[in-house]
Amino acid sequence: TNEFIIVPTPTFHIPDFGIPVFIQRGRAFGIGSHPCTIYCLLALKEVLPVALQGHRIEKVLDAGTGTGILAIAAAKLGARDITGVEISLESIKEAQENISLNNLTGGIRLLHSSVTDIEGQFDIILANLYGPLLVQIASSLVQHLSERGWIILGGMAVPHDDVVIATFMQYGLKVYKRYRDDEWGVAVLQKI
Repeated sequence: TNEFIIVPTPTFHIPDFGIPVFIQRGRAFGIGSHPCTIYCLLALKEVLPVALQGHRIEKVLDAGTGTGILAIAAAKLGARDITGVEISLESIKEAQENISLNNLTGGIRLLHSSVTDIEGQFDIILANLYGPLLVQIASSLVQHLSERGWIILGGMAVPHDDVVIATFMQYGLKVYKRYRDDEWGVAVLQKI
């Protein structure tokens, strides 16, 4: 199967199936078990192949990278030019350690910065943050999204996710797919 398997480390067992993503145990942001993280991983796995068919994916931005789990997953799916941005220095250190655990030190660049201070265009933006912050930085994220680019929005509490998505739609994005349970929502949008 090609499902992501979160492997908390240190571990004595590495599964012989799926796509393993190694994450240190007991650190600041958990080990990838939050529903929004799971939905973002699922969205990335479903969207990246579609995006790759449409045009070449050159650059990926992981806004608020935290543990680096989404950047690592993107790299394991074949993305090459990945930038993780994070305001917490502790998180940057943790993400760097997790990137090393996954033998991906060459493909992911980490910046200690606010996402609103970065420059450049990205073909895919991963933003598993939280609803009010996503609304606050929506214009900045959309400015960094290339034409026909994709954004995966996570960390949205239900029903506030509708407000967040509507904000991004005002900037010309359309909804491609949504993932939702009773509490949390993730959405994939495309710039048209």
